[in-house]
Amino acid sequence: MHMEVRWYRSELSTPVFLYRDGAEVTEMQMQEYRDRVEWIEDNVTEGSVALKIHNIRPSDHGQYWCRFQEGNYCGETSLLLKVAGLGSDPYIHMDGSVESGLQLTDAQSMEVRWVRWHRYPAVYVYMDGDHVAGEQMAEYRGRTALVSDAINEGRLTLQINNARTSDDGKYQCLFEKDGVYQEADLDLKIIV
Repeated sequence: MHMEVRWYRSELSTPVFLYRDGAEVTEMQMQEYRDRVEWIEDNVTEGSVALKIHNIRPSDHGQYWCRFQEGNYCGETSLLLKVAGLGSDPYIHMDGSVESGLQLTDAQSMEVRWVRWHRYPAVYVYMDGDHVAGEQMAEYRGRTALVSDAINEGRLTLQINNARTSDDGKYQCLFEKDGVYQEADLDLKIIV
């Protein structure tokens, strides 16, 4: 509730929307978004951040950034809004914050990549609803599985079978969908 949440396009100083100390701040807001954006507070205490843009225009097409800050903690994510035609109002929604970062509400059409040291080859790659075996590191072939029980909630788990001491170490999970990027780190400890 006491975080500052700022949606902006290119300049932090001129936000699309600014929420600070439980209230909307309009003094610095970009003129073209005045009276067209709506702050959705349904689950703000749980970290759910949503912004609705009314009367969508072709000029709304492009990159948006959502930055939130409380004290020394700061987080940021981006998304690409594609305006393909006029119709119902688009609804941009992100759920966060979960233990290791933001959680996007739809992982079905995302690229999810688990990596060790480099992006290619990867420990595991999930793209457009399927495993991409061609990009997988040889030492993980046949030993990894995606646990996707809660994929519609944006949660995916990588399972590594027949653990080896060489599996010990840092892993990074990279998420990408329509220009929105998120990442989470974890350390796997193998005890023999």
